[in-house]
Amino acid sequence: GKMLSYRDLAVYAVILSVMRIFEFVQDSSYYVLAPYLNTKIDMTAKKFEFSPSTITVNKGDKVKIKITSTDVNHGFAIPEYGVSQKVDFGKTEVIEFTADKSGEFTFFCNVFCGSGHKEMKGKLIVK
Repeated sequence: GKMLSYRDLAVYAVILSVMRIFEFVQDSSYYVLAPYLNTKIDMTAKKFEFSPSTITVNKGDKVKIKITSTDVNHGFAIPEYGVSQKVDFGKTEVIEFTADKSGEFTFFCNVFCGSGHKEMKGKLIVK
C-alpha cells in the first residue's frame, strides 16, 4: 500500500478540525439563539372563547402571550405553569413562561364571565 505523505496527513487534519469547528458551531448556535426562540402569540378573550384556542409550541420555548379582552373581564390560567392572570375589558396583558414541560395542557378563564364561563377554555400543546 501507498504510504500517506505528510501533505496528505496535513490536509486530513485540516478537514477534521474544520468539521470539528462546524460541529461546535452547530451545538453552540442553539445556546446563542435560545433567548430568541420566543413564541409570541396575540390572543383575544371574549364570551366564551379564546382565539386562537389551540397554541402549539416546542419544549424549551419562551412563550409570550399578549392577551386582550374585547367584552368583559376575563382571566387566563394554566395551573401546570403557574399562570394566572386577570384580563380586564379593554386591557392587554402579557403572560410569559418557559414551556419546560411537554404534553397537552388546558388553559381556561378563571374570572367568572357569564353563563358560558365553564366552557371558556383552550389547549396548549408543548412538543
